[in-house]
Amino acid sequence: MNKILIADDDQKIIDSLDSILQKEGYAVVKTTNPDEVLSLIEQEEPALAILDIFFGSQNPAGERLIKEISAKFP
Repeated sequence: MNKILIADDDQKIIDSLDSILQKEGYAVVKTTNPDEVLSLIEQEEPALAILDIFFGSQNPAGERLIKEISAKFP
């Protein structure tokens, strides 16, 4: 089963995406904490990560995370 990581600071968005993706047969890993994203990717090895660009208090933390993910997991 393919895993998808959802990282957003809005729990309603996470819940909506989670519901849709689980109905389609995906396992979903979720976080509202931008500091957990890299470790969750290492631990869970998702096939896809859905990130909020304006995530957390370090706007734009999502943009920073995309750069870190690209560098760490080419």
